[in-house]
Amino acid sequence: MTTLLQVRTTVSITARTRSLLTAMMVVLSLGTLGLGISPRAWSQTQTAPFKVSQLLPAEYKLFLQGNEKFTQGDYKGALQDYNQVIKANPQYVLTYLSRGSTFAALGNNALAVRDYTQAIKLDPKSTIAYYNRGLIYYKQEKYDAAIADFTQVLTLDPINSKAYKNRGNFYSAQGDYDAALKDYNQMIELSPEDANAYYHRGLIHAEREAYADALQDYNQAIQLDPKAAFALNSRGYVYVLQGDLDKALADFTQAIAVDTENAAAHNNKGRIHDFRGDYEDALAAYQRAKSLYQQQGNTSSIEYLDERIQRLQNIGGVQLEPASESQVNSEAEPASDLNPDPEPNSDLDSEPNSDPDSGPNPEPN
Repeated sequence: MTTLLQVRTTVSITARTRSLLTAMMVVLSLGTLGLGISPRAWSQTQTAPFKVSQLLPAEYKLFLQGNEKFTQGDYKGALQDYNQVIKANPQYVLTYLSRGSTFAALGNNALAVRDYTQAIKLDPKSTIAYYNRGLIYYKQEKYDAAIADFTQVLTLDPINSKAYKNRGNFYSAQGDYDAALKDYNQMIELSPEDANAYYHRGLIHAEREAYADALQDYNQAIQLDPKAAFALNSRGYVYVLQGDLDKALADFTQAIAVDTENAAAHNNKGRIHDFRGDYEDALAAYQRAKSLYQQQGNTSSIEYLDERIQRLQNIGGVQLEPASESQVNSEAEPASDLNPDPEPNSDLDSEPNSDPDSGPNPEPN
């Protein structure tokens, strides 16, 4: 009679699990949905690990146990389980992807990159491994490496709109606005109903002082998503540059209404009140912005807000030149506020998946 120790059995992925993997989504800290790799790419590029990798039932159970610990925030416990699975079977790609996400959750980006790289060695067509490794490179400001990984993602999955947006972000971080604009245009072609696509393209137009084009994109973003606080704030910024403070104030106020923790909108609103001599309202807005920046660890913004608050408290206000970019804080800075969309279950600014079968980093959509 054959025992578990004598034969290694292939663990199949059920239709239910595969459906869950394909449908996985994460939420960015800014509230942006990252849809990740398309089902088409899943069928073309993500089947190899399941065909060539085998796990004993006991090992697969341990793998699922690690996934469950991950979803509960027990990253160290999940790490122990994944380590045991890898020791027993160093060829199972999903374990490296899951452990890579666990390392990322623990703040160890170097080891996360190592695991994603190993996953790529085992499966050179693993789009999720390139995707997640590229995101870490972006966090490390290794923009060339991030661009290379996302270019590979798009080679494997040329209709992945989120990958176009992220690569556009990386180009923008390098100041290559022509390349960024091409990627945002491609994202809009693939996802014309995605408000973020227009918002990101609007940032490039604003950076180039093409304000009419920027307003057109912000308007479209807001039409598609009336609660798009960043688009509202950035449109208000353009209105300030054009000298239309009434429209600017309306946009900053609306941005705060839909996102009470939008520090830049509070700050911008304070600048307009300050310029108009509404010092009490300006002081309240500055103090709220400072509190939010403190929570975010934004020390540079806190420094100049301290100066504004001190001046208002001591002399009753400071003059603002509303059309001066240096005096209006805004999200319209392409190299600083274009946060990448994470791959499903990448654990980069994400909410962990609650289904234990899919784990923190399966080969998914």
